[in-house]
Amino acid sequence: MKLSKAEIAAIIITVIFIALTVVFSLPGKDVGVTVSVSTQHTETAENYASQAFPSSASLVPTIVNINTATAQELSALPEIGEKIAERIIAYREKYGPFKSTDEIMSVSGIGARTFEEIKNLITTD
Repeated sequence: MKLSKAEIAAIIITVIFIALTVVFSLPGKDVGVTVSVSTQHTETAENYASQAFPSSASLVPTIVNINTATAQELSALPEIGEKIAERIIAYREKYGPFKSTDEIMSVSGIGARTFEEIKNLITTD
């Protein structure tokens, strides 16, 4: 039985592959790769559980009084970033306290869509 050129090539490639596998898997072979891993955060079971399962108190939304809230408190609302929070405060300083929550739509950047997102999270009382 005579082997074809393709069969001979396959045998040669297989032998080379096996030889390289044996050479690179020999014990004590130093390939010069150093891997170091460092961490500054230690995860405890309690810490992990508190992140994975927030307490029911943190699930209750905080109602923000738009007449007294700071920029940081306002920017914690959905769709309200730092710039819009600053605009809310500027509007409040210029025109006085908000008389109703829907008056917040007079602030540039707060439209009906944003108001729908925050209307249950804000108050004027």
